[in-house]
Amino acid sequence: MALLKSTSGEQVEIENNTPVIDGAESLGVPFGCRAGVCGTCKVTVTEGIENLSPKTDNEEALGLESNERCMCQASIKEGEVVIEW
Repeated sequence: MALLKSTSGEQVEIENNTPVIDGAESLGVPFGCRAGVCGTCKVTVTEGIENLSPKTDNEEALGLESNERCMCQASIKEGEVVIEW
């Protein structure tokens, strides 16, 4: 199991390899496109970035910083990830 936490203290336990956006939606965060082209679901990863899947071509094209990810493109492989949205 993986653990998705927000810097505000909210958290949800999800299955390994689950997209971050699915965990965030279960915490009540709404999203739109899910295609990784708009960047509206961009978050800052404050802990556990090594527990995420590699950046996608779409994320690279958006020019995200090394600690930023699109929740619709990243999956938690395992472990704990803390994000700020």
